[in-house]
Amino acid sequence: MDGFWVVDKIVDKWCFFAGSSALPWLCYHRDSIGGLAVAATTQTIEIDVSRAAFFDVIRDYERYPEFLDDMETVRIVRREGRVTDVEFTLNVIKRVTYTLRLTENEGEDGLRWELVEGMFKSNSGGWALRELPGGRTHATYDVEVAVGIFVPGSIVNRLVGKTLPATLKAFKARAESLS
Repeated sequence: MDGFWVVDKIVDKWCFFAGSSALPWLCYHRDSIGGLAVAATTQTIEIDVSRAAFFDVIRDYERYPEFLDDMETVRIVRREGRVTDVEFTLNVIKRVTYTLRLTENEGEDGLRWELVEGMFKSNSGGWALRELPGGRTHATYDVEVAVGIFVPGSIVNRLVGKTLPATLKAFKARAESLS
């Protein structure tokens, strides 16, 4: 991918800008506790289905292995109202298993998650959905991952930096194929 890095030594942050984008594609920074590297990115995509239809795809966690290439298994650990604890197992360079607590927003306009347990030091993010004219949806996906001591940086780079565009396209394709 063509682009360039910008380094801000004052806040110890590095961002990669792809092409001519004004927004960074991927950023790393050091957290204030322990100096761990943290990878973060925000990406957007437009989908040719309604917000409610896209939200249904996002919250159908158990079907993720059907359309996300690296996803091996998904298991609902606990579901209570709008909050669901979900265990995910991915195979990216090596097998990675972690549990997220996903909280669905009222009004089906997105969800947020936070790490419950797993190989990461932290994993937080979410989807924000906005209805567009013509029954389309503008989706913003953000994620911030800090690695634990035993997780190679190559796994985090692949999860956050390389797999994300393919993941967004897979969610888009899945939603549009169901409509």
